[in-house]
Amino acid sequence: MAVAFLCVFIVVAAVQLVKPRLLWRANRPGAGHSLERAVGVVVLVGAVIMLVAELT
Repeated sequence: MAVAFLCVFIVVAAVQLVKPRLLWRANRPGAGHSLERAVGVVVLVGAVIMLVAELT
């Protein structure tokens, strides 16, 4: 079950990095835009590390 949640987190974080407007309609380029991408990177890296730890 944890693996499924981690996979969903990875997909959401990847979408946040590639096309953030798919998730958030009010997203406009600006100061918050780069912060949202940075948070997406942190979530993506954390989810991948937890997934690898869960599978090993």
